[in-house]
Order: sequence, then C-alpha cells, then structure tokens
Amino acid sequence: LLQKFQNSLFYKNNRFFVSTTFKFVPKKKSYLKKNSSNMSTQVNNYFQNLPEVPESFAERMIFHSLLKNCFLINHQSRFNYNIDVKNISKDFEEISKKQKPIQQEIYEKYLEKVKLKNEMDKAILNFTKCIEQYNNLCSKERDILIEKQKKKQKLNTINQDY
Repeated sequence: LLQKFQNSLFYKNNRFFVSTTFKFVPKKKSYLKKNSSNMSTQVNNYFQNLPEVPESFAERMIFHSLLKNCFLINHQSRFNYNIDVKNISKDFEEISKKQKPIQQEIYEKYLEKVKLKNEMDKAILNFTKCIEQYNNLCSKERDILIEKQKKKQKLNTINQDY
C-alpha cells in the first residue's frame, strides 16, 4: 500500500493519503486536495460516503477506477471551464466592438434630438410672440372701434340738437 505513485490516493487506518511529488500527505476526507487545488464537490461527497477499505482485490480495483474517474471528471470540468472563459471573453470582445459604433450612433441621434428640441423651442417662442402681437393688434382694433362708436354717438347727439 505504501508505494510511491505520483498523484495517487491511498486509504489506510481510516485516513486518506494523497501522494504528491513522491510524498504521502495525510488529508481529511472532507478537505481532500490534489496538487494543491480543490477537488469538486462531487468527489468530496463521494469520499465522505465511502465504506471501509475494500477487502477483495476486485473491490479495490473498482474503488481505484472510481477514484480515477472522479479525478478525470474534475480535470475535464476545469478544462471545459477554461474553454468557456475563453469563448465568453471572445464573445465579450466582439460585442464591445459592435457596441462602439452603436453607441456613437446613439450619441449622434441624441445630439440631433437636442438640436431639434432647441429649434422647436425657438419656433414655439416665435409663435408665442406672434400670438402676442396678434392680441395687441386685436386690442388696438377694438379700441379704435370703441372710439369710432363714441365719435359716432357724439355726432348723432350733435345732429339731433341742431
């Protein structure tokens, strides 16, 4: 049982041992590590639920292959994670490249909107000035009509007196 296999797992006296760089390092079941990196929770859960050391040679071989598969799954998941991160970063770069012209276009539309709003404000101001002038003209016309009526009444009263 105490052979020097690199990166191998051994079980003795109710303790797990991990062989790294040809040394045996005792590890607790729930904190099992391989090459100073955390194992997946799947492997930890499996180790916590393991029975005592298998008695027969066939059971030991099955036990060994199960552990080997767990290490393989953990390695493959890290590899897939690295690939996913690379793909996501490439996607992010592509999106940011596409986003820059869109942001520029949005900014140009915003400037155009501000310009149109300013023009609209000027047009509204001119319109209100025109309405004010129209109201003044109407007021003057009314005043003139009132003056005409007063003069006409005076003329009528003068004509009636003579």
